[in-house]
Amino acid sequence: AALTHLCSTKQEELKQASEEIEALAGDLKNKLSGVVARKTEKRFWTVSIGNESHDLVRETISGSQKELLFFLASRMTSERIKKVILKENYDGIMEALYDSVKKGVEVKVILNNSVDFNELEDSPIIKKLMRHIGKEFNCRLATIPATPFDIIDGENILLQMLNPLNPDELFAVVNIRDEKLAKELRSKFFTIWDKAEVYLGKNTNTKI
Repeated sequence: AALTHLCSTKQEELKQASEEIEALAGDLKNKLSGVVARKTEKRFWTVSIGNESHDLVRETISGSQKELLFFLASRMTSERIKKVILKENYDGIMEALYDSVKKGVEVKVILNNSVDFNELEDSPIIKKLMRHIGKEFNCRLATIPATPFDIIDGENILLQMLNPLNPDELFAVVNIRDEKLAKELRSKFFTIWDKAEVYLGKNTNTKI
């Protein structure tokens, strides 16, 4: 009789607990009914150091489909790029860039206007690129002492970090996949692009 009474009591307690949980769930449902789920932003960060940074740049350029924007307007960055190309020590990056141009990717580059780039046009890879000047490949000159960055297809960003002990060396590259940030940087790029001097090559009027 005692066990029967205990069992009946516990069943009643469980029934009351179940009713309380159902009431709580209904109350929470009503309170949350007006909450709109926020879309998760796609944001990925990758850092490559040393030789791996060159591999990352080359692979990212090779994977481009529509547009490549290169902001290299600081004098230090433009001087470094010039030296690398003259030494033909670009780890396949320039070839990847040329292949992108050939497949129809729009490439725009902003370089520093105080650096003389005419001698670069004797480089075999630059000669090939210059055949597309004014079409898929375009270059302009400005003086903006800012961190270099690249934007790939409007959604992928590469930030370049130079070696603090040797500014001629690329220390690391940060790859950021963030459409919102890419959109903001792309807008900044074209604000500068629209005011920059047009580079057409040493065999024509170099600036407009």
